[in-house]
Amino acid sequence: ANHNLNIFNDYGLPILDGSKLPEYSYELAKIAIRPSPWICGKEYDNTVDPLTHQKPFFIFVHVYKTAGSTLRSFFQKFAQICSKSWILVIHCTGVNLSTIQSEEGNWEKCDVKSKLESVASGRRSLSVNNSMLRERFDILGGHLRIGTADNVFRNNSSKHLASLQHYSDESAPPLRHIVFLRNPMDRYVSGILYQKFEVKKKKYSVDHVVQIIKEEVIGARKKNQYQDRILGYLLTPVQVDSLNKYLNQVNKMKSENCTIPGNNLPKNIAEYKTLLAIHNLFHYNVVVGMTERMTESMQILKQILGNEFRDDKSRKDVYELFEKFAPTEASREVQNNVKT
Repeated sequence: ANHNLNIFNDYGLPILDGSKLPEYSYELAKIAIRPSPWICGKEYDNTVDPLTHQKPFFIFVHVYKTAGSTLRSFFQKFAQICSKSWILVIHCTGVNLSTIQSEEGNWEKCDVKSKLESVASGRRSLSVNNSMLRERFDILGGHLRIGTADNVFRNNSSKHLASLQHYSDESAPPLRHIVFLRNPMDRYVSGILYQKFEVKKKKYSVDHVVQIIKEEVIGARKKNQYQDRILGYLLTPVQVDSLNKYLNQVNKMKSENCTIPGNNLPKNIAEYKTLLAIHNLFHYNVVVGMTERMTESMQILKQILGNEFRDDKSRKDVYELFEKFAPTEASREVQNNVKT
């Protein structure tokens, strides 16, 4: 599989060829959805993933307007049932790059909104850092970028990130990312509705909202602008930092009517960011769910979150949790029969 992201231009940006997208293989899919070896309901669970040689660690990247609040609630309830530790962070897409690369320093511009620890630590903190995540938590979630936690398992991560440039079908990322996506048009309209009705607390007619959307789309097309908010989650902090430095240099050179120096520079930023995001999904072997196919996506989560249980009660509670958040066709038929 081709996941080569280690050839860079003069600005530290990976050189990508849009005509050669990576091909996803059956072997990679097997690795992505392999069941976690941890035991649901067991406290002080020291289970090690045989592929990563460390404890299982999941990251739920909450992309804006993709049923993320529902999924955050699901992960918290799952952690509670299974005696796993869950931490929810906010404001993390703008996290300070140097602080997430530090072992002990707190992540700047990233705050803890809530947490659930399987074993009480007696420590209260609104900050988050790498050692804290490694030692005390199993699932990290929130509005953060792919790759934000690359240094949580520093010793293993450095080896992984070096070997992953030529990603083999037998290896696995040390951190297991989960992302839910949504039809782009639906997500865009949902974002507009949220901003107008929830944030600004205003009342608009349907016709007025449609007109607002039309004006925004037409205005953006005239300026050759694209809606790329989703890419704020699918690019890594390192990539965003390099991209911002490059764009600042571009703007500076344009203001001075100078030619931008360097070779292999991105010609279309929106297209380049999209290609980079696609490569990241392969590079990290991300488990991707779709909001429009929630039942099937939750079945994948059911697979990867493990099938080892301490007792029958844990098994029953997890089964009921999945049925609550994404009922299967069989359970819906039972519910309909009961109603009739």
